[in-house]
Amino acid sequence: MSQNESQDIICSDEVLEEYNTINSIYPNSVTYIKPNEFRMNIIVSLENEIPFKIIPIRNVPRMYMNKNEVKIKYLTPITILISYNEEKPSFQMNSLWLTIKDMIEIKTRIEDEFQQFNFSGLFMLLYEFLSNLSPKQLDILSFSEIPISREEREKNILQNNYDETRKVFYSTPLITCDVCYEEYPPSNFIVLSSCGHYLCNNCLKESVAVSLTNGTYVECPYAECKAEILPWEMKKSCPKDLIDKYENQLVLLYVKSGGDDFIVCPFCSYSGIMVDPIVYKKSTPIQCPRCEKTFCSKCLTKNHNGQCYDSSNCLEKYKSQQYYDEIVGELMTKNIKKCPVCKCPVIKSYGCNKITCICGTYFCYNCGKKIDGYEHFHSGECPLYTEQSLLEDKIHDVDTKQLDKIMEDPNKFPFYCVSCEYLFAVHINQLVIVCPKCGRRKCRHCDAYGISVEHVKTVLSLAKYSDFKAPKSYENWE
Repeated sequence: MSQNESQDIICSDEVLEEYNTINSIYPNSVTYIKPNEFRMNIIVSLENEIPFKIIPIRNVPRMYMNKNEVKIKYLTPITILISYNEEKPSFQMNSLWLTIKDMIEIKTRIEDEFQQFNFSGLFMLLYEFLSNLSPKQLDILSFSEIPISREEREKNILQNNYDETRKVFYSTPLITCDVCYEEYPPSNFIVLSSCGHYLCNNCLKESVAVSLTNGTYVECPYAECKAEILPWEMKKSCPKDLIDKYENQLVLLYVKSGGDDFIVCPFCSYSGIMVDPIVYKKSTPIQCPRCEKTFCSKCLTKNHNGQCYDSSNCLEKYKSQQYYDEIVGELMTKNIKKCPVCKCPVIKSYGCNKITCICGTYFCYNCGKKIDGYEHFHSGECPLYTEQSLLEDKIHDVDTKQLDKIMEDPNKFPFYCVSCEYLFAVHINQLVIVCPKCGRRKCRHCDAYGISVEHVKTVLSLAKYSDFKAPKSYENWE
């Protein structure tokens, strides 16, 4: 410290000498605040990682999510405020990882030792004592909710460990890959967001290639770690065509685990038509959104009355690998949305359009924008529920016995009115669905509601609807 800087500090000559001494040994360990008051920030260095029992919370690095215990090595600094305004100096400690009981015990021990040194050398005593602390483990439940909540305390401890770990990693000249044991600079590695393990670019690329060959997920190759590696983490190491293939495979794996929820139009081969297995377990007319042709959901032929007449065309023939490969293209563009922050792929099976990603980000499934709460939907930018999602939600709650009763008639299929929450049967050749409870009308050709007489006549004039029937007395509609 220069002579001019020392002259600006207002304190006794003895304290000033202590101040200059400790900062010469441990640079910037003590900071002058105002006359006779100082601040110390002491970092406790641990030789090895220690267990930290946590409660699952959001808005923390992904590697700490959905876990009850993690390993940490870097602790937040202990902050000490020291005052020389009284006959003898006093100090107050603040720490995120020390409990109130711990700090009281530590303060008592330091004050006892300080008294033995005739109340001199406080800076050095504090630094030597606190920097050598070595906790064996931490438990977030051992902390009270005062002065900060456990969630906020945990979040700060985990974020500090994450930041310091990355800082140390990227400041190291050469890193040894624990998979291939080759040495590379930090820029040749990717730190996995799911587990924190690091992997060199070559090993990551090889892991992706192996997963594509085996038709499996890309997982962390470390022993006893099965954390999934996400596509956005591969961009630094893998070519785009390799990542595209893996993203296609992700959809493939999702579809295979989802059963018979997807069918392909037999007329135009449009893929990715999602159906509810409860509703469509029997012959039901499906209208293709691309070619607008109607076909039977069971035998996948032209829509018909009565039982399926050609069992060879049933859905089983589409359970092959070729069937799954065909639907991938459409699903990639129509059913999968990516988190705007971590780019993790998301498929919504049912529910509202407010999505919570695994990284803790909220976003709108309809437009893909990052949102906060429900204001995005209340302002009218996007609907919170689409009519289809409401239908899917209600069908998950509906009594299957009621559905089975409707299914007994092979010429009818079930329909759920989202306006009055009423489930009823509709004839397969009925052009307009009319709810018998509230009277709401829906055209099966265009899915429009509140249709007019002229609209019905126009649709009936189309050749592909020649077998369909209009509701009785529809010409009297207002």
